[in-house]
Amino acid sequence: LALSLSSSIIFKIFNYDTFLKTLNVETMKNIVSESCCCADSPYIYNPHQHIITGDLGFIHNDKLRNIMNYGTRYREPRFEKPTVLLNSFIDSVNCFVNRLSRKYNTDKRYFCDWKNKIIKIFTKRMELFLYRKPHLFEEKESCLKDKNTSKYLSTLHENYIICSVDKASNNYIFICKKFYILTMMRELGFDQSSYECVGNNTYQLVATNENNIIREHCRFLRNEYENSVNDENK
Repeated sequence: LALSLSSSIIFKIFNYDTFLKTLNVETMKNIVSESCCCADSPYIYNPHQHIITGDLGFIHNDKLRNIMNYGTRYREPRFEKPTVLLNSFIDSVNCFVNRLSRKYNTDKRYFCDWKNKIIKIFTKRMELFLYRKPHLFEEKESCLKDKNTSKYLSTLHENYIICSVDKASNNYIFICKKFYILTMMRELGFDQSSYECVGNNTYQLVATNENNIIREHCRFLRNEYENSVNDENK
C-alpha cells in the first residue's frame, strides 16, 4: 500500500526562485528607491543595518510560525477517508496476488484464504483507529490556505526574501529585499546609479547569447578533454 506524499511547505514559503526569475531592471529600481521595513526592528543585523534573521520569532502569525518550526522539509499531513484507504489496500493486495499467480503459474483461488485474512486484519486495525483516534481521519484545511495566514505570507513575500540557510538547509532565513538587491548588484557588477552591468574583478559583461556560450563550452570540452556533450546535457 503506497500513498503519494504532499509537497514540502517550502514550495509555498520560499520566494527567492520566483523573485529572481521575474526580476528586471525596473523592479530593481522600484525596490531600491523605496524605503524598507528595517528601521528600528529588533531583527536588524547591525553590520548592514537591514533585517537578516533566522529567528522565527520574526513571524507574527502563530499558524505560520508553528509549521515553519518543523523546518523546510516539513510536509503537512494528508487526510484520507477510511473507505479510500481500505479500497486502496484491497487493490494492492489483488495486484500482489495477480503478480504471484503469474510468477508461479498458480490459480488465484489458492490465495483467497490468505487474501481474506489479511484484509480482515487490516479492516479491524482501521476500525480500532477510527474508535481510538478518529481525528486521524478528519480532513483539515491546510494551514497555508488559511485566509489570514496566506495574507500574512504574501506581505512577507513583498518585503523579504525567504530562503534556506547555507550549510543548514532545514532552517529558514529572512532577508530584507532591498538589501538583497543591493548586495546582488554589488556582487554582479551593476552600477547602482545607472543600473547598468559594468562588471567587476569577478564578473565581466559578455556580449553574446546563451547558445553561443554553450557551444563554446562544448567545443572546449571536445578539444581539450575529448569529451562530447549530448543534447540533454547542453
